[in-house]
Amino acid sequence: AGDASGLITAIPGIVLGVACFLYGTLGDFIPLRRIVDAGVALIVAGSLLGFLFSSSLVGIIIARALQTLGYQAAASAYMILATGIADPKRRSLYVGLMCAAFQGGTAIGMLSGGLLADVNWALLLLIPLGGLAFAPIMGRRVPARASAGRVDVVGLAIFSGLALLLTLAASDPCWWLIGGLILGGVIFWRYIGRARTPFITRSFFTNVPWARSVSLIVIIYCMNFTVAPLMNGIGALTYGLNPAQVSIRLLPAYCVALTTAMTSGTVMARIGRGATVRGCVSLILAGTAALALFMSSGPWIITVAMCLIYAGFGALFTPIYDTVFATVAPGQNGRAVA
Repeated sequence: AGDASGLITAIPGIVLGVACFLYGTLGDFIPLRRIVDAGVALIVAGSLLGFLFSSSLVGIIIARALQTLGYQAAASAYMILATGIADPKRRSLYVGLMCAAFQGGTAIGMLSGGLLADVNWALLLLIPLGGLAFAPIMGRRVPARASAGRVDVVGLAIFSGLALLLTLAASDPCWWLIGGLILGGVIFWRYIGRARTPFITRSFFTNVPWARSVSLIVIIYCMNFTVAPLMNGIGALTYGLNPAQVSIRLLPAYCVALTTAMTSGTVMARIGRGATVRGCVSLILAGTAALALFMSSGPWIITVAMCLIYAGFGALFTPIYDTVFATVAPGQNGRAVA
């Protein structure tokens, strides 16, 4: 059962890693409405497949992978549209709402998890179909016209392969995956240097401000995704809490993150991008220091420290992504964060 649950979460996670790269890049070349339509079809196919073949491990894994591909299509289209808004204040607002939606979804999932524990889990795979009620509204607002340029199929295939290797190597850093990643990187670099019209050029990667900004995203959000598992470990070893009890103590932190994500655009417009980043990092450091200094005080410190930490991470999303998009030309937003 443990191995099965690991596969059900790991394989869709790998698919998500590839989808983020692929959709973000395709969004600069083909109509976003086509990407969204494909995402809707994948969600429907995955939901029905999972429900009909709920007794098959392979069926569930394929269904969750298809659903994941569908979800990411909408997320990528949203980010490309949001970052293409000319008005800095409106752009910051909509980028912040993306992070707020993620934090809000996490909080709702934690609240509803206990309520859904007694429901036939096969029915849970049909829940995404409820979101299709918003598809007609969204469809009218998603551009149906493509940007200039053709799709570089060969380059995207190599790029997607690299994304797959990177995701696999991150989860299991064995030597042959790392070697394959290095070899794939060399092949990709040679290809974009020699191809007549590659989807991305070498100058994109030698853009130092872009590289620094993306490195900041990688470093900070690697920390973000390690915090919750770390809290589970601290809760179990220090206070004897099980994961469900730790999750309840983290719920206020997710609500705080939701609030700071929604207001980060307004804050950035008032005090500037640099000051917002410094303020967010200060909150994260303050939460970390509080956890280290008062860990023996009781499990309440988990909630207090995580409220500070997640407040910083929630508000950090908008200024960091705004920094990345400021380093690339218009029409390259999808590739900038792919």
